Amino acid sequence: MASMRLDNVVSSGFSISREKASGYVKAGRVSLNFLECSKVDKIVSEGDAISLQGKGKIMLQIGNQTKKGRTVIEVKKYV
Repeated sequence: MASMRLDNVVSSGFSISREKASGYVKAGRVSLNFLECSKVDKIVSEGDAISLQGKGKIMLQIGNQTKKGRTVIEVKKYV
């Protein structure tokens, strides 16, 4: 993953487009660590809990970096 922005992690974690993820964040449907977050450029870190209304909750774990400098993430999904 190139950046650890909230919209990018929501997009990857819930298998939706980044445009839809941005719309959900701006509409207030996304919670970061159980608090509503409406900033799409919010940087998330390891161990953060992200929930999307109607889709479930994910926990973020960060892995190594690729040769191109992108971060590998592991997502634990709760339904």
